[in-house]
Amino acid sequence: MPVFREFFRHLSIRHKLLAIIVVSLLITTTIASIAFIIYDRHHAEKQLAEQVGLIAQITGMRSSAALAFGDKIAMNANLEALATLPGFISACSYDRDLKPFVELQNKASPYSLCPALTADALADHISYRYLDVIRPIKRNQTVYGHIYMRYSLDEVIERTWIFSMVALLISLGSIGLALIFSRRMQGAFIYPIISLNAIADLVAQSEDYSVRAPVHSDDEIGNLVRSFNGMLHLIQQKHINLVEAITELQQTSENLKQLAKSAEEKGEEFQQLLASAAHDLRQPLQAMAIFVDALKSTASKDQAQLVRKLDIAIDNMSQLFSDLLDYSRLQNRAHQHIVESPVELKQLLRRVSHEFDAIASDKNLSVRFRADDIKVQSHETTLERIVRNLLSNALRYTETGGVLITCRYRDRHVVIEVYDTGIGIKPESMDKIFQSYVQEENRSDAQKQGVGLGLSIVTRLIDLMGFKLEVKSRVGRGSLFRIHIPTGKLLDAPAGVTANTGLTLDSPLTRQQVLAERVVCVLDDDPAILEQLETLLINWGAQVYSAASLDALRDQLNDLKIDPPDVIVSDYQLGVVDTGIDAVDLIRVTCNEPIPALIVTGIEDEAELQILRNQGYSVLRKPVKPAKMRAMLSFMLNPDS
Repeated sequence: MPVFREFFRHLSIRHKLLAIIVVSLLITTTIASIAFIIYDRHHAEKQLAEQVGLIAQITGMRSSAALAFGDKIAMNANLEALATLPGFISACSYDRDLKPFVELQNKASPYSLCPALTADALADHISYRYLDVIRPIKRNQTVYGHIYMRYSLDEVIERTWIFSMVALLISLGSIGLALIFSRRMQGAFIYPIISLNAIADLVAQSEDYSVRAPVHSDDEIGNLVRSFNGMLHLIQQKHINLVEAITELQQTSENLKQLAKSAEEKGEEFQQLLASAAHDLRQPLQAMAIFVDALKSTASKDQAQLVRKLDIAIDNMSQLFSDLLDYSRLQNRAHQHIVESPVELKQLLRRVSHEFDAIASDKNLSVRFRADDIKVQSHETTLERIVRNLLSNALRYTETGGVLITCRYRDRHVVIEVYDTGIGIKPESMDKIFQSYVQEENRSDAQKQGVGLGLSIVTRLIDLMGFKLEVKSRVGRGSLFRIHIPTGKLLDAPAGVTANTGLTLDSPLTRQQVLAERVVCVLDDDPAILEQLETLLINWGAQVYSAASLDALRDQLNDLKIDPPDVIVSDYQLGVVDTGIDAVDLIRVTCNEPIPALIVTGIEDEAELQILRNQGYSVLRKPVKPAKMRAMLSFMLNPDS
């Protein structure tokens, strides 16, 4: 069926109409012929049954005396009279007890027989090939027996075949006449559609929307052609309007290009003006700063407040000048190619923090920095400007405490963090602080320096470099600005950093002797990771047994038996076959103690992790931060703490 549907879908309209006519006529004539043939056969069978039944009844009446006196010769003579009929197959007589009396069969027919009769099966029967008739042998209402006769239906079957052939010829003739007639009539129906299709092809190829299809009739096809012509008219009008709009847009685009070119030239002139005037503009500010610094040592008590305001005003002018220069440069830098080079982050942060030491000292603040030896591929000047702006912003809005700058490897990123203990940022203002010319409302007059371009410049520079900026803040407590540098920019990992595990050696700020006088057995099949873990645990004050495999562990079992470990730290997968569970079981059996064990694994399936926990193991998923491992070990050794 799908194949026929697909074949019919690709036919032309002419052939579809022919197919519809032929199929419809074929179905109609076939149904009519079948109904007529069935009716004729039924009528012929009924008529023949009546005739044969009448003959059998007459024969039964003539045979009543022969059956009553048991005269088989007379009975046989009566049955032989039936054998002269053209469709005779067999004839049998039965007594009152339905026992065969005389049988006469046509041996040439395969259907000849005299069946056994029963009292409830004395009705006539018609099959496809023969007719069975049963009539009583009686006289004066007295039944002496029954006569059975089987008669051939070959005459009826031959008649049926003749009628079938005639019906087939009539059907074929009807279909032929219908095809001849429909073919002559199809032109009036199909020609308008063919003409419409030709016009559509012409419009598609030439894009000439002025042509129109001729209307040949007032029927549905004529309405379709009129609708098509109306659509062409609308398209023609829209096309004219579109051409006019495109022409106008092209002219406007050309004007805008000229304006953009003029604006770009003016912008370049302005940049050149700023570049040439930068030194001259900074020189008086520098002189003013020197003069104010001199006044600080000679000003009287009454003049000190005025000198302080003058110092703030000079800082404001200097910051405003720097912000405006940076903002102006950024207008064109988005289209420039940034040339990157290796940058030593620790040296950069040291240089910037030392630069702000004096400014912080004037406000009785501290500037500290702590950084790992990390080298990244970046644009050093731009990165330095980002850090300088963040540090300047932090010092400006911090009255007590100080600022901390850190650089470390965190969560598969290199992060530079600027912490301050300043006034903080309201949550509803968090998004606004990065907009140009916007400042936090809760800042004092002394803190409202510049015009609010600092963080806007930082955001633009961050986007330009492909970094990410994260901000956290609490009002009255301080703020954290965190710069995420993608790992792809990392050139040299800092000492103690491994991309596979995420473990780093603790800095002096976080190192604690939480494992003092404790014995730890650590296992990992990666020598580099094993060495780092051993160093990390030693820094926490532990005595460490380390092994990279079960074989290496077995070499130390005697030492472990003498000095059992307080805790076991093991990677889950130790080589291809062995696991950390095997190592823990081996140590526990050797020491005969239920030593607590921490399994470090990269398994992602939470169900498998839960199975390990249900077996009594502490589990940490890679990458593991040292602080988290230290807290876990501390809890395992001191669960009540």
